[in-house]
Amino acid sequence: MTHLTRPIFRSIIFILIAVVSTGCLARSPQHLRLERSTLPLQTTTTFADAPAPKTTLLSAELPPPAFPALEDASTVLPAVADRSVEEVAERPVEEVAERTCPPEGTRVLLIGDSLSHGLGPAVRPLAERCGTVYFHHGVIGSHVTEWDQDAWLGQQLRRAQPTVVIMSMGGNDFQRLDAERVKPAIERVIARVEASGARFLWISPPTMPFADRIDVRGMWADTLADHATTAAFPAHELDIPRVADRVHPTRTANHQLARQLWTWMANLGTATR
Repeated sequence: MTHLTRPIFRSIIFILIAVVSTGCLARSPQHLRLERSTLPLQTTTTFADAPAPKTTLLSAELPPPAFPALEDASTVLPAVADRSVEEVAERPVEEVAERTCPPEGTRVLLIGDSLSHGLGPAVRPLAERCGTVYFHHGVIGSHVTEWDQDAWLGQQLRRAQPTVVIMSMGGNDFQRLDAERVKPAIERVIARVEASGARFLWISPPTMPFADRIDVRGMWADTLADHATTAAFPAHELDIPRVADRVHPTRTANHQLARQLWTWMANLGTATR
């Protein structure tokens, strides 16, 4: 390219640049806005017109939860549900394992010393499952010479109107030396129960860590032999786990003993008032 043509070439380039710049500047801002508006718009809704949100967990349009309502929890946790009552209702009472029941109409009164006090709560559910009327009154440390008084035995008989009385008694009398008072008291207790129209059942004292000085078990056995409808539950023949004092049964032992006692009593049958 010669030195004459170079200025001409530069002039042409300048002219082209000027034309292009003029065309761009001639387009108004409004034109530019319209051009942009031809693009797809992302529509928005004003707050006042917005529909109810549909992502909330409380929306009625959501499918129901996979877990049941709280009141149906027993259907989800069968291991927690108490089905024992249903099982008893569905099967005859005599078919329920370890729940042999006394005849209908039986009213049970369990009284006596600390052994009775411990057995009382354990016997209650057995009576309830059988539909048996049940009363309990145990006095820790009590003696037969206290129970033969009207304020003790008479009051409980009037309250419960039992058809069978189960009495745990004798262990607290082992250390006494007044056999002449103990034996007549045993007779009076049994006679009073029978006079009320109830059958008398005795729970013998379990083995104790101290001696039976006046042969309390022998006194009870001799007296019971004179009353045909009485019977004795031989707790002293059972291996009963004890608490630290070696006298009172453990909580688990009370429940085991209660089941044995209840089955034994039910199989005897009961008197009717």
